[in-house]
Amino acid sequence: MRYFILLAIVASISVGQSIVQAEDKQTLNDREKKLIDEYIDKRLKEQHTNTNNTKLSLNNIPGQFNFSGFILSEWEDSDNLGSDGSRINTTAFDSSDKTDRITEGNTFGNLGLDWTLDSTTAHLVLEFGEYAAGLTNSSGQLGADTTDIEVKNFYIDHDFGNGWEISAGIQGIVADPLGFIMDDDQTAFTTTYTINEQHKLWAYVAETHTGTSRRQTDDQSFFGINAEVARENTTWTPFWIHLKDRSTSNQDKVIDFYGFHTLWKHGDWEIESEYIYNSGRTLETGNGSNKSTSLRGQLADIKIKRNIEDSFLSSLSAEWIHTSGGRGKTASGTSNGSQHHFQSQDPQVGYRLNIADSDGSDLAPGTSRLAPINLALAEGINTIIVEAQWQASTKLSGYIRQAWLRTDVSNPITGTGVKNIGRESDAGLQYLLNDYLKFKMDYGYLKTGAYFSPHSDAHLFTSALLLEF
Repeated sequence: MRYFILLAIVASISVGQSIVQAEDKQTLNDREKKLIDEYIDKRLKEQHTNTNNTKLSLNNIPGQFNFSGFILSEWEDSDNLGSDGSRINTTAFDSSDKTDRITEGNTFGNLGLDWTLDSTTAHLVLEFGEYAAGLTNSSGQLGADTTDIEVKNFYIDHDFGNGWEISAGIQGIVADPLGFIMDDDQTAFTTTYTINEQHKLWAYVAETHTGTSRRQTDDQSFFGINAEVARENTTWTPFWIHLKDRSTSNQDKVIDFYGFHTLWKHGDWEIESEYIYNSGRTLETGNGSNKSTSLRGQLADIKIKRNIEDSFLSSLSAEWIHTSGGRGKTASGTSNGSQHHFQSQDPQVGYRLNIADSDGSDLAPGTSRLAPINLALAEGINTIIVEAQWQASTKLSGYIRQAWLRTDVSNPITGTGVKNIGRESDAGLQYLLNDYLKFKMDYGYLKTGAYFSPHSDAHLFTSALLLEF
């Protein structure tokens, strides 16, 4: 009997110990869960603190991320603007062509990602559009999942910390300070050396292909050096650019550009100027021909601006742009083996006016098209632009602009002595809906001159919503 009693006592002790251990284990599990929950809450709060609309820190990936971009949704009404060869097949400045009246909506945007690791940053910019609803060759076909995304920029830059910086990849290159020669995306290697606050050197090698192959018969290669010297009120930038161009079949073009840019600021006044002289040669290599044409041209630009504080008018400016014209009897400007017009490699990008020198790309008003005039016009250009910018409040601002345009030499097709391109009147406004979204309206009216044939007047009106982040 005593043995049974003893066994009962031992069993009860064992059960009691098991219950205590189970209770301790349950308590331990609760503590672990509580600690885990507290850790998760803490990390989520850190994530929220380090995150805003433009910057995101990912805990499981080293470095820092920065997102930026824009979305532009635009509506256009235009008349007599002409053809870009694919999307708008109409005759420029011809009011008898009833199909020249365009009403269209389009969407355009890009998304940029920067990934920084110590002194190195990788950049990726994807571009979307322009998309026009229902237009199949703009990927706007309704009811179809068409893909139309461009890798606009994809490059790496590194700061050595001693004044030297390098970058390599597909990136935007502004060949001269005002972008008259080239302002576009290129596959490039660039290096910048900042000697001190007053002296800086910048050099680059860039190349682009105009066809679908990687052969040397369809490429453009640039090599350039810019030197910046800054003093109290003035910055001087001399530059030299060497171009080899094989983008035209059976033709080799070699050009050197020599230029000088100046920016002077004093109080409310700014004076900016740039002069470029190009010298080179084109060699015809097809069909056994070795015809050579010398290339001599120049560009001059000067802009005077006054900034106005505590006034409805925020600034007033006047600008004169001149490019030399060909002295020959043909529209190409070729005479006796020489060309005298300026040899811009990115002539469509003027963007000083809404119609005359704009191709409607990027954030310029309107859809993509050919600009009526450009910096490489064979007859050259002489343009005067007067502009006033106004600011009614912190949210509402705008501009009015008037331009007079003539060629440097007469158009050999429309008749001797005809230089009048026309005059253009522009106006626009923008209203900030919040820190990221703005509403824009732009208008342009080009009163065409006898340089064009036909020369009906053209107008452009656009309204748009622009989201920038």
